[in-house]
Amino acid sequence: GCVTVPQLRRRVGRAVIGLDPTGAERRHQRALTERRVEYHPGEDGMASLTALLPAPEAQLIYTRLTASARLLPAADPRTLDQQRADVFIDGLLSGLPEDALPQMQGRRPAINVVVSADTLLGLDDQPAHLTGYGPITAGTARRLAAEESGTWRRLLTDPVTGALLDISEHRYRPPQRLRDLLAARDDTCVFPTCQQPGYRCEPDHTMPFGQGGPTRRDNLALTCRRHNRAKATGTGWTYRHDPDGTYTWTTPTGHRYTSPASRPWTTTGDTPAPVPVEQDNPPPF
Repeated sequence: GCVTVPQLRRRVGRAVIGLDPTGAERRHQRALTERRVEYHPGEDGMASLTALLPAPEAQLIYTRLTASARLLPAADPRTLDQQRADVFIDGLLSGLPEDALPQMQGRRPAINVVVSADTLLGLDDQPAHLTGYGPITAGTARRLAAEESGTWRRLLTDPVTGALLDISEHRYRPPQRLRDLLAARDDTCVFPTCQQPGYRCEPDHTMPFGQGGPTRRDNLALTCRRHNRAKATGTGWTYRHDPDGTYTWTTPTGHRYTSPASRPWTTTGDTPAPVPVEQDNPPPF
């Protein structure tokens, strides 16, 4: 009789396992090493979490999400897909309590949203900035700001360039204030082309501390371990802070590369023209 493509695929899979069960188990164990969860920023304020999991566990999770959604009142206006997504969010966030998790950049794992006071007050609808993602709508920012779990911090910016100057001192010891400022200012590692998120980076002294470099916002930047090591091991890599908020790196051969400024709280019209620098080829790493 006729069979569908999925039915044929299952029959073939069963035959392959039956002919060589040892090989099939070996392939499965190798595939298990590839299990992972990935984050993919999308459009319109959305993102995807994709999980590659063992089939039994993946099926069990999906089945439980469906069953949990069906516990909701029949009058619930959400579709089944929407209900599954909301149960997934609630279950994961409540199942991983914030106070039980290790700190990153001196604080418990959290999201950072930069939004102007005017936007929060409804005086304008300028986009806010979600660190590690990009622009989000004013409505989304207001919803997040209204949640009781949020912590307010005041960012001081230059009214002309929009460059982040300081972060409010209230409630925070100076060392943590500096870490908070860097986390708000530098979305990613400041090396050109590096996309390592800021929470995986560590503060780095642009001028080494041992050479008199101060522990100050204008001498600190977030760098990932790889690019921090490239600078710290005496290989000839150096970088500097530029007036427009960019970072210019110099290679051992004297070539210079500039990373873009990270000023998510400004409009395009507020951004000054970049300082021209020599750029030959993309950075080698």
